[in-house]
Amino acid sequence: MTLRAADTASIRWMEGPAYKVGPKCSRPGCGKFASQGHHIFPRSMKRGGPQDWVAIDGYVTGNVTGLCFDDHEKCHSGGKGGGHAAAIRWDDELREFWWCLYGGMNPNGSHNYTPAAPLVYQPPTPDSLTNEPATPDTPGPESCPFCGQARRRRSTPSRVGRRQRKSWSVLVPDDELERGADVLDDLIANLAPLVPNGDGSATGRYYVLVQALAFSLISAEEFAANVAGSNAA
Repeated sequence: MTLRAADTASIRWMEGPAYKVGPKCSRPGCGKFASQGHHIFPRSMKRGGPQDWVAIDGYVTGNVTGLCFDDHEKCHSGGKGGGHAAAIRWDDELREFWWCLYGGMNPNGSHNYTPAAPLVYQPPTPDSLTNEPATPDTPGPESCPFCGQARRRRSTPSRVGRRQRKSWSVLVPDDELERGADVLDDLIANLAPLVPNGDGSATGRYYVLVQALAFSLISAEEFAANVAGSNAA
C-alpha cells in the first residue's frame, strides 16, 4: 500500500494519455535506471478507470513517476523493511512532488514526513506534453506498450475549473532598516480590535487586511494623496 500524497487536497481522477517515465529513478540522489512506474496517489483510492492523471485542487498533473526497484519498495508497506521507509508528497505552493522520509505515526494519528528534495523527474502536466518539440522521426501519435507516450497532442489546460487557494503569500523586506514581518504584525495587532473577526490568527489577519484594503479602495483618492505625501516627505 502507498501512503497518500496529500492529506486535505481534493483529488479528481482524469482521463489522459500514458507517458514516458524515467529514464532514471526519480528519487533525488539515486541515479539508477527506473525499472517500475509508481502511482503517486495509490491505485487503491480508485477502483477501475483512469489512474495515470489526477487533478489536485483543480491542478492537473501526471500520477506516475519512475522508480528503481529498491526505491519503489520503500514507498510500499511490506517491502524489504516490512513497512514504509519513504513517501512522495505533493507541495501545493510549489506545485511539485517531493521525496520524503517516513517517520511513522504521530501520537495524534497523523503521519510524520521529513521532506528531502523534489523528485528529479516530475510527472508531466498536459501543457508540458503539448509543448514537447516535434522531430522528423516522430511526425504523429505513437506509443509503446510500457509508456504509451503520444508525441503530438492538442493543447490541454493544466487546470480544471478555478483552483481554490487556501493561503496567500507576500514577500517582505528583512534587513537592518526594515523588518517587514514585524511591521505587518504590529499594524494588524493595532487594527484587529477594530475589525469584526480580526485577530492575530491566519484567518483573523485575512479579515483585517480585507477591511483595510477595502477602505483604501473606497477612499482611493485620499489614499493616493496620503501615499504621495509620505513619499515626498
